[in-house]
Amino acid sequence: MSRRLLALLCAALAIGLFVAGCGDDDDDGGTSGGGGIGAGTGSAKAKAEKAGAQAAKEDGTGELEANKTIGFLQILGGIESADRTANAVKTALSEVGYKMVLCDGQGDPTKWATCADSLLGRGVDAIFTTGIEPNAVAPQLKKAKAQNIPFIQVGGLVSPGYDGSYYPDEPEAGKILADYTLKELTDKVSEKPAQIIVHDYPAPWATSRTDELEKLVKASADDYEITATTQTDPANLVNGTRKTVTDQITANPDTNMFWFSFDSAGQVGGQ
Repeated sequence: MSRRLLALLCAALAIGLFVAGCGDDDDDGGTSGGGGIGAGTGSAKAKAEKAGAQAAKEDGTGELEANKTIGFLQILGGIESADRTANAVKTALSEVGYKMVLCDGQGDPTKWATCADSLLGRGVDAIFTTGIEPNAVAPQLKKAKAQNIPFIQVGGLVSPGYDGSYYPDEPEAGKILADYTLKELTDKVSEKPAQIIVHDYPAPWATSRTDELEKLVKASADDYEITATTQTDPANLVNGTRKTVTDQITANPDTNMFWFSFDSAGQVGGQ
């Protein structure tokens, strides 16, 4: 039942989300994009629909069971990327008649575990999460497996451990952004090396983006220099980021650029 529900949920989400490929029951983390389909429209959408239909076909059925309740463990509610993912999952599930129950982990690892326990206690038929490293909910993953409840991660590259995983090509996104921002510095900053402060986050979906920036900076050390690196605390996103940026500007008044590895930290820091 767990394998069948997993395959069919992947089919529903592939059609509803048009995101990257779905992992299997023994997900090994995959390659960038899950080794499957890149996010997008047009041909990517068609490929996602085809992959979803194939997953259901290989499972031996093309029909979803009715009246399922799916839990969603939110990494941090109120930030655009996480809310966008949760809303997309809810829409996809509603298209096949499924109900979604959301629990907001508020950027706190302790609350992530509590949320997962709460959803399991409610008897959900599967759980989705976004961007949370599996070791943060390892006991809950073990409990879900024992109860044949699929536990699936969507929205960002994480380490192996979930029953299935959807994620875009994070290094490619980082490379595109790094290329653009460094070219902007080249055009606008005459004094070299241009000074960069990095705000990263300890998860593969963030660090793999920042890695691309660091590669380009290292390759052009005469032109760019990373003068400080810090990690964003999601449990203290607004006030913590504001204070850190203010302190860094004071300590490094010649800074030319800040790099933030995800949306909301950048919005707060930009203020």
